[in-house]
Amino acid sequence: CKNLRWMEDNPCMNLLKLKAKPKLRRILAPGEDIRLLWACRQSQSHYLYCIVLMGLTTGARKSEILKLIWDDIDFD
Repeated sequence: CKNLRWMEDNPCMNLLKLKAKPKLRRILAPGEDIRLLWACRQSQSHYLYCIVLMGLTTGARKSEILKLIWDDIDFD
């Protein structure tokens, strides 16, 4: 603003920064994992059960699981 001499003060300097809402973290209650896997088996998606099972057992995120290729897996 001052270098270009358009205005004396930057109007954005008086803005308040909005606080971000904390992300919801949910942990499955005892028995919910079994019900979740059963529901995944009932799904019409052939891959849903495997994706959810891998997420539950490894703690990997959805994006990490979906980007996996065979070379990423160490069977030993």
